[in-house]
This record gives sequence, structure tokens and C-alpha cells, in this order.
Amino acid sequence: MKLSEILSKSLDIVTAQPEILIPYLVPLVLALVAMWRHISNLIDWGMGRLSSLGSGPMVYYGYLVETIRGVRVEGWVVWIVALVVLGICVGLTIVQTNAHLSGGRMKVGEAFDAISGKLLIFVAAFLVCWFLKFVGLFFFWIGIFIPAVLLIFVGQAILLDNKDFLDSFIASYDLAKANWFDILVLLFIFFVILAILRLVPFLGTLVAIFLAGYSAVVFTVMYKDRKM
Repeated sequence: MKLSEILSKSLDIVTAQPEILIPYLVPLVLALVAMWRHISNLIDWGMGRLSSLGSGPMVYYGYLVETIRGVRVEGWVVWIVALVVLGICVGLTIVQTNAHLSGGRMKVGEAFDAISGKLLIFVAAFLVCWFLKFVGLFFFWIGIFIPAVLLIFVGQAILLDNKDFLDSFIASYDLAKANWFDILVLLFIFFVILAILRLVPFLGTLVAIFLAGYSAVVFTVMYKDRKM
């Protein structure tokens, strides 16, 4: 499928089964509570670190280190908890999307049962992927997008093809390497949307959380299509 067809097919899946996005209400509530308690604005913090890239490498690096040092302990806890919850949501989306592509329909409870046997390894892999993206912040744009592109299919490899921890990274790398340009285009589209929406505090967070769900559908559709 072309990119336009993948995006259209993914939108059809979400509109036909909108309950796929229901689990994302949990990380949404976590993000809003964190903002309300002035602990951490998760979306604005992540996107905000990129805003100083145009000032030059040294200015960017100094700003990044300063802001990381300024994050309180409870901020890091919120980040980790939010990522774990978000990872579970993405896992549910992957298996529900796969069921839809196979002509079925999987409820949230059924999806949780389907991923429960692989939940620990999936969440661990999800956190490692995000950690590598975080490390990539220190290497500017290229450092962020390399792991984002090459590790995009780790979750699908674990949940849909029963790969173990290491093999899932290898499988994702092999498939992503063959489709890196299309993946990069999709990530850039989502990135631009986030960059714009972060200017609207509540709406930006709301759309960003559900965009994570839609993007999980998109890359699952791409995984099933390009793996053949």
C-alpha cells in the first residue's frame, strides 16, 4: 500500500472501531493531572527541548542539560508511569488493529488477554526504545529520528510474530531499513502536528495522546503490509 492508502486504511479502522482509543484516556488523565499539579507537562517538555535547535549545537546542548537537571524526582516518576501506561495502550492497539485486518473485532478486555503473556517483555522493549530516543536528544535531530525509525516495529514483532526481546529489535531494524523513507515521512507528519498543537495547552495534550493511538494503528497496518 502507498502511504496515503495506509493512512486512509488506519482512519477507517479507528472510525469503524473507535473503542480502540478508549484506553488512551488513562495516559490522558495522567498527563492532565501532572499539568494540574505543576509536576510536568509531558507533551510540552518533550517538544520544547527541540525548540532551541536553531540556536546552535552548544546553546541547544546547554539548554538540554539545564532543563534535564531541573526536572524534579516526581517528574521522572510521572514520565516513567506515563510511558508504561502508554506502552500498554499501544500494545492493545496493535493486537486490535491486527484483529481488524484479519476480519475480526477484538474488545479491549480481549486485547489485554491477548498481550498479557508478552506484556512484561513488550513494556520493557517499549521503555528501551523511548530511552534510546531520549539519548538521541543529545545528538540533535538525527539522534532522535534514527531510533524512532529503526525501532518502530519492535512492538509489532513481539505481539504479532512472537519474537523475543532481542529478535524483535533485529526484526524491526530489518523491516524499517527497507522502508525507512516512508516511515520517516509519517513520523515527520506526526511530529509537525505535535509541534503545532503544543501551542494550545489542553487541546494539544488531548490530540497528542490520541494521535499516539492512531499512529500505532498506522504502523501496525504498515507492518502487516510491508512484511509480506
